[in-house]
Amino acid sequence: MTAFDDVLKNAVGEFGVFQKRSCILFCLANIVVAMNLISTVFIQADTDHWCKVPDSELWLETCESLNISSNCVNTVRDLTIPKETLNDGCQASWKFSNCLRYENTALQAFNESSNNSTMTKHCDHGWEYDTSQYKSTVIQEFDLVCDRSYLNALATSVHLAGSLTGNIIFGPLSDRIGRMKTFTICVAQLLISAILEATVPFFAVFIIFRYTAAMAHHGMHLTAFILLTEMVGPSKRGFVSGIFFVSFALGYMALVVFAYFFRHWRHLMLAMILPSALFFLYPWFLSESARWLLAVGKTRQAETVMRRMARVNGMTVSDDMFTALNGKANDYVKKTTTKQKSTSGTFDLFRYPNIRKKTIISSFLWFSSSLTYYGLVLSATSLAGNDYLNVVVAGAVEIPATIVIMLLIDTRLGRRFSFCGTSLLSGMVFICIIVVPKCGDILWVNTVLNMVGKCTITAIYSLAYIYVAELYPTEVRTVGVSFGSMVAMCGAVLSPQVLLARKLWDPLPEVIFASIITIAGFLVLLLPETRGKKLIQTIEEGEDIGRKAHSDAV
Repeated sequence: MTAFDDVLKNAVGEFGVFQKRSCILFCLANIVVAMNLISTVFIQADTDHWCKVPDSELWLETCESLNISSNCVNTVRDLTIPKETLNDGCQASWKFSNCLRYENTALQAFNESSNNSTMTKHCDHGWEYDTSQYKSTVIQEFDLVCDRSYLNALATSVHLAGSLTGNIIFGPLSDRIGRMKTFTICVAQLLISAILEATVPFFAVFIIFRYTAAMAHHGMHLTAFILLTEMVGPSKRGFVSGIFFVSFALGYMALVVFAYFFRHWRHLMLAMILPSALFFLYPWFLSESARWLLAVGKTRQAETVMRRMARVNGMTVSDDMFTALNGKANDYVKKTTTKQKSTSGTFDLFRYPNIRKKTIISSFLWFSSSLTYYGLVLSATSLAGNDYLNVVVAGAVEIPATIVIMLLIDTRLGRRFSFCGTSLLSGMVFICIIVVPKCGDILWVNTVLNMVGKCTITAIYSLAYIYVAELYPTEVRTVGVSFGSMVAMCGAVLSPQVLLARKLWDPLPEVIFASIITIAGFLVLLLPETRGKKLIQTIEEGEDIGRKAHSDAV
């Protein structure tokens, strides 16, 4: 593919009008992907709730008509719902129970003007919800509260598991049938799944389409990123990758605009997804990856695509250049076909000692950063302050975090110490979150600490993509990164369950996050530094370097 890069640089244009247009269009698609992935924080938002009591609405109307109380809502609730004591670390307070009610009906309690019964029972007539902010959420509609609250975490885990499946299915599919075809398939699946997800009346069916929608939007993200990086020259690849990941943060923030104006979760889902229909027009404005076409031996189609790119960029490509490129492409296809027959794939990651060590440690880095990242994403609306502002800030901090870490890793700190330092800083932030009381005039401190934690974790997550790819020899680099990405998504799938541990002990999720990310910060020191070094080409070369490093250490 070096010959292709030379043609791209000298004749087609590394980053001309065609690539800039493609960058804008694929970043728009990535914004939609981000909105659908992060939408969980709004469509499954938890709100205050209490038991629905028979006759309560009737006696609320009676109270108001007779002007018995200035606040009839609280009067009826006082008579029917028991109170629970809360201790937020500063002072004791109380709130109405979410899952219990007095055995007396509202009629009995109201006639007695007090409720002397201490006997309580679980909510046997459903729940009522606070709809002052969210008019309708998945939790409210399907009653995912009290002894059914685990189903909300399950739905989130299933959604993230869909992203894991999308990584497994659509990556290889794009290598087989092409990037643009796979992208179009993903768009169709996302549209169908999300529309059905927003209209089905049953929770079990909702989960199924939530899963298939997540598969599709991860496939869109993956194929759009591959297409974009394959059509630009080597000197622009890092810049374009950065722009693409920044567009994800923009989608994070754009979601807030939709959520603010669409307070019903079904309306929000449809508003986010329907613009995706415009992505079906992309094949008319964009092209298949010429790099992929050459790699699979489709040289004529690749020539057509490259001539189109050159024409849009105001460049020309000579016939002699294409002839030479086609010859090298045919040789490349023969070599890779032979190589694919002899390779063992994922097994090679654990077959050799040095690569096995890298795989185990880097997998833990992936897992810990992903678990912590999605844990913070999903808890954004549970922080003190305005939900919409919290999510906007959580998305906005990703932009400077990505930029700073990209600059930091090319300094004397390198990859290892940048990862280690940022991980230890993140662990200290979580410890501060645990010890700082979440009450009174210092509630904002907890929110700020969470945003600092989000910033550091985003930096770690971004660095993992670059560092892990540099650790592996070329022969197993793709399979190594794919394996690490799958392990990362396993961490994402577990994150809702970790947050559910808050019911056992409120700081438990932060304890888990602090522990796992701190361990990752120390483990990374066992890996080699890759800044300024040539990429390892073969497995044998990687093993030799590993043995040499071990001998020097001894």
